[in-house]
Amino acid sequence: MRIITLTFNPAIDIHLKTDKFKICGENFVETVSRENGGKGVNASRALLSAACDNIAIVAVGADNGADFIGSLKKDGVNAIPVWVDGRIRENFTIKSSEGETRISFSGFSCGDEIFDEAEKIVGETSEKDIIAFMGSLPPGTSVSRAIETLKKFRKGGAKIVVDSRSLSFDLIEDIKPWLVKPNEEEAERYFGIFPRDEKVAASISYLMREKGVENAVVSLGKRGAVLTCASGTYYADAPKIDVLSTIGAGDSFIAGFIAGYSAGYDEEKTFKYASAFGAAACMREGTLPPLKKDADKIFEKLSIVKIK
Repeated sequence: MRIITLTFNPAIDIHLKTDKFKICGENFVETVSRENGGKGVNASRALLSAACDNIAIVAVGADNGADFIGSLKKDGVNAIPVWVDGRIRENFTIKSSEGETRISFSGFSCGDEIFDEAEKIVGETSEKDIIAFMGSLPPGTSVSRAIETLKKFRKGGAKIVVDSRSLSFDLIEDIKPWLVKPNEEEAERYFGIFPRDEKVAASISYLMREKGVENAVVSLGKRGAVLTCASGTYYADAPKIDVLSTIGAGDSFIAGFIAGYSAGYDEEKTFKYASAFGAAACMREGTLPPLKKDADKIFEKLSIVKIK
């Protein structure tokens, strides 16, 4: 099996800490970590934690991309760069007693040639491939060209994962993806319905399934998640854990789902493993990948209920 993540708009995540964050005031902070990120990159690192080999195709700005790719490779990520002019964007997350404040800068802009390069790297696809398109598209690229690339991969037989705020659901529906996992805000943006509880989330996931998504998940954050798939609809309760950061938890959920499937788990067990991996990511600072030992402990205690 070949697992590939696509990150066309990566980020450098800088995590800062302060006792109390003052709006319109001076804040003294300390740097906690500086990490290479982007949703697909986060998923690739989490997949490695699950002992799943994968390829991370990443668009990187030439101004600061060499260190970015070098650091990924040092971490063991099989990263293949698609070079463009400009800089990779930077995100600052400030953690204080009030919670987390996120400040994001814009990065490089580029054209649709990044999709041509990605297609060359991927080559011919088959039913043994899982390709995860994650994160936003950079300025200058066209959504229609991104869809064209994903449909080409799917036509070859690949299972497509989509987790991108750049695509509306009608475009996602056109791809007929293997896995889609909107959070509460994304689900509301897709359908105009906020998943206030697991019953509403189940209705939304069922609707996505009817529209061609093979595995339709609605993430409810600290309230768990719902999956509708071929064997039914399932609810996973959120485990009680010490949360250090929720950034990247959804990316780790997707990595856990792919890892569970590649291990030969059935749909219910795959969902349970994904939920455990997403929760385990919250036990680490910043976008650090979950530890497999944490995910395994959560997996043993996690409750999955079949709704219908």
